Amino acid sequence: MMRRGFIFWSALLLVAFIGIYQLKYQVRELRRDTISLRTEVEEEYRSLHILRAEWAYLTRPERLAQLNERHLKLEKLKPGQLMSEDMLDAVPDRLNAEPAVAETGHGG
Repeated sequence: MMRRGFIFWSALLLVAFIGIYQLKYQVRELRRDTISLRTEVEEEYRSLHILRAEWAYLTRPERLAQLNERHLKLEKLKPGQLMSEDMLDAVPDRLNAEPAVAETGHGG
């Protein structure tokens, strides 16, 4: 009777030790993975920061104007290029126009 109890508890203890060992190994692997992922994320943030700085440098208006003069020779857009003179005349002058009063439809 005592022998069966000893064998049962010994087997249970052995299973517990094996489970704890495997758990410890899994935790170590997960910790390594976490450190690796954090490093990758930090590298991505650095790369993103560099790309944003490069984009800001490349899209400076002065630089784009110089490139335009050198390669494209584009001129500034004139209002007549978007609308004809008749259409422009139909647009009300906002500075001199009276504010429009919206009718609510309520008697009052």
